[in-house]
Amino acid sequence: MQDTGSVQSYFMDISAFLHHAYRHLQGGELESAARLLEELLAAQPNHSDALQMLGLINALSGNPLQAARLLKRASILDPGNAALLANLARAQWDAGQAHEAASAYEAIDALGQANPDTYSDLGMVLSALGRHHDALERFDRAIALQADHADAWSNKGNVLHALGRLDDALACHDRALSLRPESAPAWSNKAATLDRMDRVDEALACYGKAIALDPANASTWSNRGVAFRRANRYGQALADFNQAIALDPHCVNAWINRGVLHHERMQHDKALLDYGKALQLAPGNADAMSGEALSQLAIGDFETGWKSYEYRWKRQGAESPRHTGTPLWLGQQPLRGKRILLWSEQGFGDTIQFCRYAPLVAAMDCEVIVEVPSTLKRLLGSLRNCRVAGLDEKLPECDFQTPLLSLPLALNTGPATIPASIPYLCADPQKVTYWNERIRHGGRTLKIGIACSGNAGYGRDRNRSMPLAAFAPLQKIADLILLQKGVANEDDPFLRGNPAIHYAGDAIAGFDDTAAIVATLDLVISVDTALAHLAGALGKPVWILLPWTADWRWQLERCDSPWYPTARLFRQDKPGDWQGVVSKVLTALRGIYRPPA
Repeated sequence: MQDTGSVQSYFMDISAFLHHAYRHLQGGELESAARLLEELLAAQPNHSDALQMLGLINALSGNPLQAARLLKRASILDPGNAALLANLARAQWDAGQAHEAASAYEAIDALGQANPDTYSDLGMVLSALGRHHDALERFDRAIALQADHADAWSNKGNVLHALGRLDDALACHDRALSLRPESAPAWSNKAATLDRMDRVDEALACYGKAIALDPANASTWSNRGVAFRRANRYGQALADFNQAIALDPHCVNAWINRGVLHHERMQHDKALLDYGKALQLAPGNADAMSGEALSQLAIGDFETGWKSYEYRWKRQGAESPRHTGTPLWLGQQPLRGKRILLWSEQGFGDTIQFCRYAPLVAAMDCEVIVEVPSTLKRLLGSLRNCRVAGLDEKLPECDFQTPLLSLPLALNTGPATIPASIPYLCADPQKVTYWNERIRHGGRTLKIGIACSGNAGYGRDRNRSMPLAAFAPLQKIADLILLQKGVANEDDPFLRGNPAIHYAGDAIAGFDDTAAIVATLDLVISVDTALAHLAGALGKPVWILLPWTADWRWQLERCDSPWYPTARLFRQDKPGDWQGVVSKVLTALRGIYRPPA
């Protein structure tokens, strides 16, 4: 039979016609097989076997969307065919149709024909959809049916990693590797978990094994580069990102990760070029847009930066927005006579910094409710013309809602129009009296509140935090009051060995207590954490100690801040150099205060 033979000549023997197409398929002659099947389907458009075979050919040819369309048509004609449903699910997954793929796998389960591979693949899809607990249940089913299913163990480890159960994740990765030690993805998965556990050297070793097994995998090079970057080994990180891009110029994450590296090295022009390349490859990519926003804001390009910053909700690992059932207000609609909810996001410092906008919104002749964590409620109660509610309170129906860090966009904030009228928060006078009597000072004229670290759960806390012992030289000049809640294990011996440092953290119930203590002090010296923002919002002199790679809000090279008129910034001259920062602080202190002889 010739390829040019008409279907009409063979319609009485369709099985032979399909066999001929299958022979072309087996021989790798995909175009010839496709032509035969298309000719058959022109005459019999509902032929299930022809639709299925043509769908598989499209999948093999790199056309997953067309494959999914064809296989979906076939599955409607033959709904009880589990093998067909499995092919459909894989095509839908490859086409980016995760919800549809999950439905196809679940249909196989409903037929009672699911096998370990079905459950493992379904678990991976459910995980991608954020249904992590459902995914775990499917992986456990796969493992119950086949205890040595390496992919199920590895994928289960990835889900446990996403849930923050890192010890359990590591155990799963080890189990997967015991079953398949030559699996490069399994080594890479283990490396990612070790990196998240701050076991960087072990993570790098695992990435090295993954690269040795599969040196052409651009994603692994890129991921190892991230681990090097987190360890401040910037040269090796850059080399890995460059290698990833050389292997696969279309690897979007490699461009984004290199952009992050350039951002952290304060090479924002290069960072913006890399983010731009990522966006050429993947328009609207939230990670690229979010990274681009941070560089734009750092260099003072607020007009573009605030718009790009709205993509923060869609980036990997982003917190979920609240109150999405209420219309979002970004400045377009008039608020007169309306009720608007402004709600906190990210850390305590972010809430303290951006709650300054709430009275400005209230001045638009509307009712403003500010929703914040309970530990901030009393402090923010001093905001003018606003009702402050805790996260656990029942709220009235609102006409609009806006997350706090979207207010600069809504109110068209530029570098010259940052609202910086201070103080915009006030301490409770009764609490000020209470803390003034409670804290015993050592008799020195200068009283300084300090903080050396912030929330350990913040991804870059290691970068911004410093050893408490670095503050030791200040004890010769001032009475020191440690104001942070909690002390790191490595700082505890120094604190116990220095009773002259008054630790107030255990007695602080909320930020209203911290504000009252700050009101009794002459100066606050803090790393970039909520205490620095609080002191600035209260109008207290505050010296902020910044790492070499400072957060975008402190911009570049400045020693002052347009957000806090009473702030003074002290920056590292090189990564990790806190001793140099403290030396600058000592010099500045001696310039304003000289202890008695």
